[in-house]
Parts: sequence; C-alpha cells; structure tokens
Amino acid sequence: MMTRLRRLAPVLALAALLSHAPAVSAQQAPQQMDEFVPIDKLPQQEQIPAANLLIPAYAFVWIAVLVYVGSIARRLGGVQRDVERLEADLKARK
Repeated sequence: MMTRLRRLAPVLALAALLSHAPAVSAQQAPQQMDEFVPIDKLPQQEQIPAANLLIPAYAFVWIAVLVYVGSIARRLGGVQRDVERLEADLKARK
C-alpha cells in the first residue's frame, strides 16, 4: 500500500499543479492594447528593466557551466590517475 502511494504521490502533485494553472491564468487576464505603445509611454509599473533580469540569468548560466566543467575536470583527473595506476600494475606483472 505504501509503495503504491509513493509511486502515485508525484503524479498527484503534478495533477494538482496543472489543475491550478488555468485558474491562475484566468484570474490575470491582460488588457489588450489596440496599437503599439512605446516603452517610455507605458506606466512605470508595466515596465520591466531588462538588465535586472538578464544579468542574473547570464550569471547563473555561466556559474552553472563553470561548476559543471570543474566537476568534469576533477572526475577526469581521477580517471587519469586510475588509468596510470592500472598501467603501472600491468607493467609490474610482466
């Protein structure tokens, strides 16, 4: 019974999240504009400064890439040491 419940829990959580999404989007219906409005003519609360979102996004991606590359380099060094140790063991047996 518990294993079945554990398998079913993620599916139920996903269903709950997906069923909530249409209700949230229906509540926040944006107003349609009839024509193009330049950004400097929009009210302040509707303007989104791009730098405040773009710079942290790029920083996060670069940090993630550097951490990933560092992790691969560390693991590759361990594999290289293992290969050298195995080669030395093979030479010692001959």
